[in-house]
Amino acid sequence: MIAAPHLSSLDAAVSWVIGGVTCLEAETVPLISACYRVLAQEIRAAHHIPATDQSVLDGFAVASGATVGASSYNPLPLPLRPVSAGDPIPPDTDAVVPLDLCQTLTPDVVECIEAVAAGENVAMRGSVAAAGALLASTGTILSPAHVGLLMSSGLANVDVVRRSRVRIVVAPGNSAIDSNGPMCRALILRDGGVVTEIVSVKRSRSGFRNALGAEGADLILVIGGTGRGGDDHAAAALAEAGAQGESPDTVARCMLNLVVETYLQTRPVKDVRSELQFVADNCDPDTDFMFMRP
Repeated sequence: MIAAPHLSSLDAAVSWVIGGVTCLEAETVPLISACYRVLAQEIRAAHHIPATDQSVLDGFAVASGATVGASSYNPLPLPLRPVSAGDPIPPDTDAVVPLDLCQTLTPDVVECIEAVAAGENVAMRGSVAAAGALLASTGTILSPAHVGLLMSSGLANVDVVRRSRVRIVVAPGNSAIDSNGPMCRALILRDGGVVTEIVSVKRSRSGFRNALGAEGADLILVIGGTGRGGDDHAAAALAEAGAQGESPDTVARCMLNLVVETYLQTRPVKDVRSELQFVADNCDPDTDFMFMRP
């Protein structure tokens, strides 16, 4: 009975990947195009947001004290000072009466039928963020709300982490239709990557090696040819590509994996396990031994 291959947990695999990843360089992009990008800089407010007391709706700016006692039975005439949402309110006012609670009497007078408190319907200066306040930290994935906030702070461009360039290598085998490549492409785009190309290769060591060794990608996603079958050469190709630039540890792991998988195709598990145990019991740097008898 062939023993099941050792599988790492998802957490262990993710930790291994993250451990070998470094942050990509930053690039400057227009803020309006930066939604869902990863921020590469800390951003603080250069000034109060909003910079002045502003109306939050369309209505009439008033001094709140002048509206005391106003009702539908006792409408009070007030100076006509119309404001729109986002407008600064006049210096001698501190509240805004909604349009439906007022009626224009003359070009200079409005009649108010409900009292308002100081600050009602007004966004006070610095109420969103005071000058110097942190608006977004490094590593933040910019949401639509972040874009609006940063735009209100006066920014036009931001520094974000460059998108990862991903090459998809597909070894479809005998399948007539490749559904995995397009699906993975959609997932990469969803998560912010850029698919540089989808390469279809034959299930040969040279085909994989050429695709893995080509420049221009930060990450290579291999679909097919990664198992233990006779035409699965991705591990061997990775080892060969690694020999041209990867660390000895990475190459050794790939080659060991290939050796074990190859011998398991023709030898019983007990035989392979015995030789692995021999290596483990005799890890003496001064002793030579033949690993995996021919």
